[in-house]
Amino acid sequence: MSVESGREGRLRYSQCWEDVDCARAALEIRPGNTVLAIGAAGDNVLAMLQDEPGRIIAVDSEPAQCALIKLKLAAARVLDPDEVAPFLCEGDAAAARYARIRPQIGASAQRYWEQHSTGLERGVIHTGRFERYLALFRRWLLRWVPGGNVVRAMLAASSVEEQQRIYRMQWDSALWRGLFCAFFSRRFMALRGRDPAYFTHSEVHDVAEHYRKRARLALTALPLSTNSYVTYILSGRYDTAARTPAYLLPEVVEQIRPRLDRVEVRNASVTAVLRDCPDATVDAFYLSDVFELFDEEAYAETLAEVARVGRPGARICYWNNLVSRQRPERLSAAICSHADLGERLYQGDRSFLYSRFVVESVKGRAS
Repeated sequence: MSVESGREGRLRYSQCWEDVDCARAALEIRPGNTVLAIGAAGDNVLAMLQDEPGRIIAVDSEPAQCALIKLKLAAARVLDPDEVAPFLCEGDAAAARYARIRPQIGASAQRYWEQHSTGLERGVIHTGRFERYLALFRRWLLRWVPGGNVVRAMLAASSVEEQQRIYRMQWDSALWRGLFCAFFSRRFMALRGRDPAYFTHSEVHDVAEHYRKRARLALTALPLSTNSYVTYILSGRYDTAARTPAYLLPEVVEQIRPRLDRVEVRNASVTAVLRDCPDATVDAFYLSDVFELFDEEAYAETLAEVARVGRPGARICYWNNLVSRQRPERLSAAICSHADLGERLYQGDRSFLYSRFVVESVKGRAS
């Protein structure tokens, strides 16, 4: 395997950081449905195959993200079900397993992974820009404040009440609050964690304090015993089946394997793909947090395209992070808002990073 090349084309994310259970509940995908989804790291696309869609159009404008989705699809298709997690998470037998996968991923993905082969050897889920940022967080902050023993105690907590006690008595110090806010400041995150473009339209003045409050919620209100997102942030791994993303579980790999060919990976902007779609041909839209990157006019124009492309009743869901986006009044004749459903699902969001979960639908469905 070749030596990893420079940083051009590197992954923004090597895992998905939106709770796929919220998305699946919101979208109500039925057997045979056509789904248009932001591809990102591919985890959520693979998980949605559990709902038996007829087709998933996985869209991402970044070639590196498309290469990652193709790698994960091929791993699920070619490897034994119990080999998928060791390969993707640990780089176990990376060279041999990649050689088996390689013919399935296409020329552009082959070029990418042969230029970034050290990512395969480390375990690809750790190689995204954001995941490397989280590794710094673990190494330079959590290790010392609140400290490794306290982090392990939190992960071992058997109830939310125990989590709350640990947080109150051992975790939530002035030093923790100060260092956390320094690490998750807008400037440092743009430098090392997220693409600066995601802050262009931010409506949140104190980004660090926003994320600190969300982290407190995750540690004190959400059960960690079934939370893969927080488990990975705190430890850099998945330690139990209950704290492992669905697409990595052998039984899920076995279930979705016959459906993998239903995923079509498109390297294009979501706007371009929507414009290519005929009227009333898509049953569900998973749009991640893509609207963080759009100004209000571009957002409204894209949502209008969603309304054109969606069949009557087609569900739409997406996340707000630092930018508030929900159906503008001028589209009320075409798009229904399901704010109550979005809020109810959001209350169980295990990822905790987002400020709102938006659920809408194309007119024609009974509210």
